[in-house]
Amino acid sequence: VNWCDEYSAVIDREVVAEKRFRYDTLSVNTTARDEKAVADLQAQYREATQAKRLDNIVDMIAKFKPIIAREAIMQRLTIKHLEGQLGTWRYLDWNPEVRDRAETEADNGCWWWWYEMEEKRMATVRLRSRTEVNQIMEKAQAELQSKKQTKTVASAGGASKQNEARQRLLQEVIMLQQRRGQSAEDSA
Repeated sequence: VNWCDEYSAVIDREVVAEKRFRYDTLSVNTTARDEKAVADLQAQYREATQAKRLDNIVDMIAKFKPIIAREAIMQRLTIKHLEGQLGTWRYLDWNPEVRDRAETEADNGCWWWWYEMEEKRMATVRLRSRTEVNQIMEKAQAELQSKKQTKTVASAGGASKQNEARQRLLQEVIMLQQRRGQSAEDSA
């Protein structure tokens, strides 16, 4: 029943309202229903929403097409690489974004293949030479020894000459060992 037509055909709306109330009561209490009418009603709503959803999907695909294509290429390259069919550097040539992703992922053998790239990146960092390190260590040792000497002198409070001679001897031995180590490094 088209209720809009019914209401417009009659002046007194109470008659149509009563009729509609009876129809509603009947439809609630009976299991029989007009399947075709129900399907038609649903189709009216379905078509509009489905069309809108399809339009949205088409718009999104059009917007994100380059991203989706790049992602698909990246997945194929990753599969090829993990299967061992694509070398590391070829993989990087084809897909420079892979390095960013590789920092969070590992290969089959858990070998972080970007490690070599990191070595290249860190190659510019200047490291101290052996002689510089030795000089720094000598300074630190000399400071430690001077601190120890001041402690021993203070604790002894006028220590014997024998103790002082022992300290001098120890210092000479240490200096000789350091010189020997330096000459060995310089010759090497």
